[in-house]
Amino acid sequence: MPSQAFFLPCFAALQLMVLPLAVFAQQPPYDVFPDAEPPYYRVRYEASTEPGGLSFAVNYTVWIPEGVKTLRGVIVHQHGCGEGSCKSGLTGAFDLHWQALARRHDCALLAPAYEQPQSADCQMWCDPRNGSAASFQQGLIDLGKQSAHPELATVPWALWGHSGGGHWAGGMVLLYPERVAAAWLRSGVPLLEANPKRSSIKPHTLPDEALGVPMMCNLGTKEGVTVKDGRFAGVWPANQTFFEAVRGKGGLVGVAVDPLTAHECGNQRYLAIPWLDACLTARLPKTADQPLRAMPTGDAWLAAPTGTTAVAAADFQADPLSAAWLPNQSIAQRWMQYVTDTAVSDTTPPPAPSNVKVDGNTLVWEAEADLESGLARFIIERDGEVLAEVPQQGKNPYGRVVFQNLQYSDTPTQPLVAMRFTDSTAEAGKHHVYRVIAVNTVGLKSPDAAAASSEQPISRVLFGSCIKQDRPIPILKTMLAAEPELLLFLGDNIYADTSDIDLMRAKYKQLAGNEDFAALRSACPILATWDDHDYGVNDGGADFAKRDEAQQAYLDFWGEPAASPKRNRPGVYDAKIFGPEGKRLQVIMLDTRYFRSPLKKGEKRVGGPYVADNDPQKTMLGETQWKWLEQQLRTPAEVRVIGSSIQFVAAAAGQETWSNLPHERQRLIDLIAETGAGGVIVLSGDRHWSEVSVTEEQTAYPLVDVTSSSLNQKHPRGTPTENRFRSIPKTYHEANFGVLSIDWDAADPKLLIEIRDIHNETQIQGPFRLSHLQPQ
Repeated sequence: MPSQAFFLPCFAALQLMVLPLAVFAQQPPYDVFPDAEPPYYRVRYEASTEPGGLSFAVNYTVWIPEGVKTLRGVIVHQHGCGEGSCKSGLTGAFDLHWQALARRHDCALLAPAYEQPQSADCQMWCDPRNGSAASFQQGLIDLGKQSAHPELATVPWALWGHSGGGHWAGGMVLLYPERVAAAWLRSGVPLLEANPKRSSIKPHTLPDEALGVPMMCNLGTKEGVTVKDGRFAGVWPANQTFFEAVRGKGGLVGVAVDPLTAHECGNQRYLAIPWLDACLTARLPKTADQPLRAMPTGDAWLAAPTGTTAVAAADFQADPLSAAWLPNQSIAQRWMQYVTDTAVSDTTPPPAPSNVKVDGNTLVWEAEADLESGLARFIIERDGEVLAEVPQQGKNPYGRVVFQNLQYSDTPTQPLVAMRFTDSTAEAGKHHVYRVIAVNTVGLKSPDAAAASSEQPISRVLFGSCIKQDRPIPILKTMLAAEPELLLFLGDNIYADTSDIDLMRAKYKQLAGNEDFAALRSACPILATWDDHDYGVNDGGADFAKRDEAQQAYLDFWGEPAASPKRNRPGVYDAKIFGPEGKRLQVIMLDTRYFRSPLKKGEKRVGGPYVADNDPQKTMLGETQWKWLEQQLRTPAEVRVIGSSIQFVAAAAGQETWSNLPHERQRLIDLIAETGAGGVIVLSGDRHWSEVSVTEEQTAYPLVDVTSSSLNQKHPRGTPTENRFRSIPKTYHEANFGVLSIDWDAADPKLLIEIRDIHNETQIQGPFRLSHLQPQ
């Protein structure tokens, strides 16, 4: 009798549970993995010390499609045995092609990664009864809490598994048939009868309920079909036995033999994903409180398990219970192409890339994969001509070349490939228009290439500050409706107020999980700085002990690339220029926290305890940032926005303000004059009310400071502190945001500043002419 189970060779089990947990905690190669920031979430469990518990530590990473309010299912991508396969699970949830399937059905995409030592027995996890089923279900509960999707614990599963992962996926079908919508078993199946040669493997029973679960046995022809010897020769006998047992009882199981491969995954995804798509379309309930629907069988096609031709079930001449079962004609046609040469065809182009942005000579974008054929590469055009392809040379030794590259167990390589291109041949000061075109793995191009200009003028800037991340933020919808072209967050973007960086990151995740905030992030470019609460300590400055760790958490939240210079530079200050010559908007975001000297306290007033300190040794920005700021102010631009987390112009009334360090405030006034920088407007936050302040004292021209605060908090007192520089009598104390509109087409460009409320109604406004903001 053929052997009845196959996965990578097993060895004597290591009794991990009797060893100290630290021995196997996050050891190489399991200590390198992508960060899990929303929409990604991760939990990790140590090896259990309880009898029957999981012998190895495990990581579960899940991706949640943005905008999904209620999940309908979870797609599980399960790696195989051995360190190489197990560590590949660390990137499974980041696979754009599998994400396209999950997005189609409002499903999560989950990838486990068991920290199995190479010499350990993978039966200790790939048999679900050895603790992995329990840890998987606990992971769904905990990930559901973390992602604010508690339904993750109860929705149906669609399972894909390679090698030992196929053994696990098939075992889950047999143990939990009521939960499994479909299962794809690549080169691994569970045991249904005891095998004397593998006495450590416990056989499963085949419940009648499992016969209604669609399954596909998928393996390489070199795994015992046409190559009868070698390391993987037992795969086909094991699959054949499992198939015959299930199909012989009427089970909805098929066989798809890859004609090119051995144990590697090859091009199976181009059949597996459409097959799972068909099964999920048929079986997922309309609402989460309903059971899985029965798989329709009226449109089924049948084929000889190792053949290459399929026909409608009514036309199949042999015993149907010996035939591979296929759900419909469309899948049958793909199956015939796959088992012939794996060249599954496709006529649908990929979606066009989105959110294409240019920063200097660097182009970044976002893209979704084509459901049928994934993503192979991107074509970059400049000024209507093809400039480059990204990547220049894609890699996949196991099948079609794909953008993310692929590992042996069908997951992206590390580090993850970025959607980024730097135009090293761009001419400084020249206007370029770029287009990004997506290409799938059969060569089809996205029909509408996304375009971005290196010098698009910005006419509408929205700004705001102070977000309590654990409260509703309805004003974000209003801001989105105002169609921002650029968004500035001026600090207190969360209220972390902690030196516990893990807690700080959790609060960032809470804000990132707000769907309106996510929509704003995808709507336009964003620049930000921090203030004291997202810095980590109220009124904090350079003496905050965790400022470096807080900076990394801040940069992670705002998506700063790992290779960014800001990762290795103290402080979060930043500057960018938008628009062509004559319409250039420079945005300078200052860091008033990282370097700031301690403030002087006196008798507490209405605004707080701080008083002016004329100590010339004290600093607001630090010398490095001051030198950088001088360079920025000497850079040509027509309009300059300086973002300061605290008020610059306003008079000191006990609160945090630049006026507490008068020599630093005057230094900035003098620097604007010395550099000849025109068109400066300061935008600030912090105060929990909004106002406009203007000073002409010792300035080259009137300096305007527009304060907008808060986005979701009402000032408890409802009255402002004294401010002799307040140029518009009205202040506003409800939730608000600011708008800076620039009419570039006017002969003398008009700048309109507004404070708007939650209804998008203007509460404060003031017009300025650009000519009035120039050195005299």
